[in-house]
Amino acid sequence: MARIIANGIRYNMPLEVICEQTDEGLKTTFNGVDDNLFRKSFTDELEMRYPVAGTFYPEVESLTNVLEVLRFHFFDDEPTIQVDGDIGEEIPYEDDMIY
Repeated sequence: MARIIANGIRYNMPLEVICEQTDEGLKTTFNGVDDNLFRKSFTDELEMRYPVAGTFYPEVESLTNVLEVLRFHFFDDEPTIQVDGDIGEEIPYEDDMIY
């Protein structure tokens, strides 16, 4: 099972987000609890499907999308992020190819 742990500042308060891929989908906790307000805000950001590496659009509930949102769109400033396990999705890449 893969998981992403991010620690940063949201609304000027310290926040730890843990997101795991389970058989039922994504399981996300905010400071150790399932906070409806943070979950709604986080889900809204995931549904934006921001491009990764300029042109790759990950699936909404993929850990690649979670990583992109946590790294660049959810926190007030850049968080510290730890990735445990294989997040699964591979970004297409070939030498001398522009996507």
